[in-house]
Amino acid sequence: MALWMLLGLVLGILWQLATGWVVGGAVFGALALLSLFFTPWRRWFGLLVWAALGVGLTVLALSSLPDGDYLGQRVVMDVRWTGSLPRQSGDHYVWEARIVSPGDVAGGRVQVRTDEAPRHGSYVLEGTLQPVLRYRNPGQQWHYRRLVYSGWVGRLERVDVLDFDQSEPGFLAELRQGFQENVLELMGDPGALALAVTAGDRGALDWHESQDIYQAGLGHVTALSGMHIGVLAGLGYMLLRRTPLPEVPARLLVFAVLGLYVAFAGVRPSLLRAVLMTGYALACYVAVGRKAAAKDGLCWAALALLCWNPLWVMDYAMLFSFVATACAVYGASWVEGKLGFLPAVARRVAAVTLVIQLVTLPLSMLLFGGVPVLAVVANLVAVPLLPLVFASTLWVGFTGSLWPVGAAAVAVVPAILCRGLLELARLLSAGWLEVPLAVVPHVGIGLAGLLTLFSGRWRRRQVLAVVVAVSVALAGAQGLYRRHVCAMWVLDVGHGDAILLRSGGQWVLVDCGDAFAGEVAVVPTLKRLGVRRLAAVIITHPHDDHAGGLEAVLDAVAVDMVVVNRCFSQSQWADGVEYTIIDRRQGLLPWVELEVPAQWDYYNNMNLNDRSLVASVELQHLSVLLTGDMEGAAEQALTPHMQPHNLLKVAHHGSSTSSSREFLARVQPAVAVTSSAVGCRHGFPHPEVLDNLEEAGAEVYRTDRDGYVQVVVWPWQRYSIFTFQGRQGR
Repeated sequence: MALWMLLGLVLGILWQLATGWVVGGAVFGALALLSLFFTPWRRWFGLLVWAALGVGLTVLALSSLPDGDYLGQRVVMDVRWTGSLPRQSGDHYVWEARIVSPGDVAGGRVQVRTDEAPRHGSYVLEGTLQPVLRYRNPGQQWHYRRLVYSGWVGRLERVDVLDFDQSEPGFLAELRQGFQENVLELMGDPGALALAVTAGDRGALDWHESQDIYQAGLGHVTALSGMHIGVLAGLGYMLLRRTPLPEVPARLLVFAVLGLYVAFAGVRPSLLRAVLMTGYALACYVAVGRKAAAKDGLCWAALALLCWNPLWVMDYAMLFSFVATACAVYGASWVEGKLGFLPAVARRVAAVTLVIQLVTLPLSMLLFGGVPVLAVVANLVAVPLLPLVFASTLWVGFTGSLWPVGAAAVAVVPAILCRGLLELARLLSAGWLEVPLAVVPHVGIGLAGLLTLFSGRWRRRQVLAVVVAVSVALAGAQGLYRRHVCAMWVLDVGHGDAILLRSGGQWVLVDCGDAFAGEVAVVPTLKRLGVRRLAAVIITHPHDDHAGGLEAVLDAVAVDMVVVNRCFSQSQWADGVEYTIIDRRQGLLPWVELEVPAQWDYYNNMNLNDRSLVASVELQHLSVLLTGDMEGAAEQALTPHMQPHNLLKVAHHGSSTSSSREFLARVQPAVAVTSSAVGCRHGFPHPEVLDNLEEAGAEVYRTDRDGYVQVVVWPWQRYSIFTFQGRQGR
């Protein structure tokens, strides 16, 4: 029964999130009533009722989210520091705060960047509110919705502290602070990882260490999960069994300790799932004196959590937790029987780890764009160590102030283990061989085929034939799509340019954003889209917001040629890079033609922006003009011989120094895209440019408002436009 109720609830939640139709609840309710009158369909009644309930709960949850529309604006906020460890970024501290006012975003969370470390109390801050994700590019939609559904409002940048009212921290805040100080003081640098493993607090982890951990496939070790509850429950029960307490009071006391740990570490779906399953098992033991079925506890726990907050269905920590637990419940025993060659002590741990890693592999690839090949091996090493790290770090953190000598002696163990895990992550990430997102269907089909093969339900030849046939069909369809469907992505890199083009199976990147965006936005997007080789990287001109990310791109993917203007040779990015200088109008590829703004006697007197290379791109029947940062002088030089183009990448991020009416009259764009940052201090795109584009009849898309902009060119003389925010055109 619980499974059908859960399926109905999830169906209703996903229906509402995907369609936004409030009438979904009425539709499911009507279908449920109708099913009562037809005997063969009565078993669907419960599922449809819970689906209607899911729609209603989701509508209520969405309506309770902070809804203030302040993105890009300079706002004044009254906030309180949550007590989580601040992360040091250069000369600044990045920390999390809870919003007190304005009222329409009260209760939401915001990330704050200040010059000084936060203190307990209330702040009055003035800053520019940025999106909750710095860069909104392909593959980030799930992450974005997860953060928004968790109550995140955004990030406060360029912050001024107007007022501060200090207050005494509460009991839990003092406990957390003392725990953090003890662990970091007694364990040194490895204490940062120990804090993440024990309390889920990643603030002290160095950014490069975090990257190494995720690239090694060990990112889950810094997330709190049922493992923590299991270890804590096992330790507590083992200790209480040595006391004269009867069985039931001992179990109740252990359950209370688990509740205190959740309050200490913070309410997280994965922890609540484990606590609810423990509570269900305890209730069954007290009520009927028998052991509860783990699968029933899992269903009831999921049902309770989604009724409490239906938006947690988008929280991939919860999703991973339930999928991993279900796999362990249903498949670990079978796998354990196949691992008879291992010692009995290691057999169960290896079986659970292997099942979880293999079954969650497609989900990991979908969420994070790829999975390191050695992730399974790394987890077979790391997972058995986590309970020891967790238990010993708890002892160090809670006894460090009371018994420093004993805590220091125990701290040696987690310090050594955490240092070893960090070294393992660094070693594996250095030779990072990633399974790309493009093979997700093949991995999923392969795993399904293997499970069916070993289950004995089909004969082996039939299973293998189906798996091979479907995989070949998917690979063929994917290859045909990439070769015959052209596409362009104007990526969100803040204040900068990065445009990715695909035609005939070839990829070209025009500009790379700044150094940070190149590493954090451009390279992950290339990997997520399956780009392994670029036919060309075109740097329109050597400014940081266009060329800064070049090094990161060259390190990440193979590049056939780097194409630049003459000014590039005197720039800081020229050292160690083989490049081709374009100093006249010429074709680069059959579908890409580069243009220089004017003859060189005039060109040499122009500023760097006006010397931008201009690219005319033919994506089948769609013509695209990419203008770099050219300004008025370059526009005047190009206008007389400029041909019409369907799509224009607006020059200089929408500055009024470009996009004159005369130039737009020659280009005649049907679509225009500006690449600029939210709340840009320069005010890009300027209102007069938007007015000129509107007068020219162009439909305007903006990365500051829409996130990335994707144009898909179909072989049947049509094209479609998609954005991060879901806006569609053409």
